[in-house]
Amino acid sequence: MNGRVQKIIDFIPDCRTLADVGCDHGYIGAGALSENKAQFVWFCDISVDSLAKARRLMNCANCDFVCADGLTVDVDVAVIAGLGGREIADIVRNAVSLPRWLVLQPMKNQYELRKDIIEHYSIEKDIIFKWRNKFYTLILAELREIAAQTDVVDLFEIKAPAENNRTRDIADSDCCSDRITTKSNQTKKESINALTSNGGKKRISTESNQTIKESINVLTSNGGKKRISTESNPVENYTDLELKFGKSNLVEFGEDFMEYLRLEESKVDGFLKRKSDDPQLLDKKNDLLRVKVLSNGIS
Repeated sequence: MNGRVQKIIDFIPDCRTLADVGCDHGYIGAGALSENKAQFVWFCDISVDSLAKARRLMNCANCDFVCADGLTVDVDVAVIAGLGGREIADIVRNAVSLPRWLVLQPMKNQYELRKDIIEHYSIEKDIIFKWRNKFYTLILAELREIAAQTDVVDLFEIKAPAENNRTRDIADSDCCSDRITTKSNQTKKESINALTSNGGKKRISTESNQTIKESINVLTSNGGKKRISTESNPVENYTDLELKFGKSNLVEFGEDFMEYLRLEESKVDGFLKRKSDDPQLLDKKNDLLRVKVLSNGIS
C-alpha cells in the first residue's frame, strides 16, 4: 500500500459503515476494513471494471459493491479521493444523505471545495502532505449539527445494510444502466418529512419566505433525525486564507506545507517575470506573502 493511500486511511475516524466513493482498485476501503476503521464498507464506482478490481482485492461478508455515479448509500463516513474539488463537491451535494464524516483528497480546486462543503460541514483537519515529490490536500470534515451537538443522536448505532440497498452483481451486463439514483431536487416550498426518535413523522415546513441563511442538516444514518439550523453564514467562520490554504496548515505550519509554500512562491515568481501585471498571479503572490508573515510570527 502506497504512502498516499495510507495517509488517507489514517484520516478515517472509526465507524460502522463507510463508502469508498470512486474506489477504483479499492485500496482505501480494503485498508479501512483491515485496520478495523470500519465494520462495513461500500465500494462505489461508476466503472464496472473498477468494481471488478475492488472485488478481486476484497470480497467478504463485510463489504458490498455499488455501480453508481456518486454517493447513493447511507453511511457514517464517505471517502472521496483522487477527484477534482468541484467533482467532489457535486458528489456531496447530490448524495442520497449527508454522512457524519467526509474524508476528502481533492487533486485540484481545493478552494472551491472548501467553500462548498462548509455550508453543512465543519472542517476538523485540513493538511497538505508530500508523497513522491507531489503535494496533496487531505480534508476531514464533520457534519455541522453533529460537531455542535454530538449528543443529539448516536449515528454509529447502525443496522445491517438492508437487502434492498444491495446492487446486483457487477458481472451483470446492465449494471450501470440500473444505477442507484439520488433523490430529485425538491423546491423550497415543499415540506420535508423528518423522522423522529419514536419512529413517527413530524412535518417541518420550509416556506418560501425562509431566509437563505437557514439550512437543513440531514442526519440519516438509519433512525437519525432531521433538524433545521438557523446559524449565520458558515463562510464567515473562515478567513479567505484558510479557505485557500487550509486552516490546519495555517496553525501547524508543518514541514511539507512550508516546502509547498516555497515551491509555489518560486513558481509564481517565475510566471511574474513574464506576466508582471497578471492580476491572478499578483493575488497569489500577495496570499503567499501573507502566509509567510503568519509563519514568521509563529516561529
